[in-house]
Amino acid sequence: NLPDNLLSPGGYLSTDVDLNKFATWTKVIIFYCDGAHHQGYNKEAISYKDTTLYFRGEANTKSHFKWISSQYDFANAEKVLLTGASAGGIASFMYNNYV
Repeated sequence: NLPDNLLSPGGYLSTDVDLNKFATWTKVIIFYCDGAHHQGYNKEAISYKDTTLYFRGEANTKSHFKWISSQYDFANAEKVLLTGASAGGIASFMYNNYV
């Protein structure tokens, strides 16, 4: 679920065209992924203090974009708002050229 302030009138994900200049733009929201901050990829799991860790941030993020493209005409979007929360905020900067 998205925080209410993002969808509220005037919030940058709002679809209210009178209050949000991004209302008609294609929007991609990237939330937290894993400790790799959407960038890293390690084939082998890492063991740390009786825990198995998987760092597959790059593969996870690119699969999200692949899914978006399969569901929407993302390749032909004229204006895209790419945003994120937590590590997804870092990913929005790192993936802007990819998008």
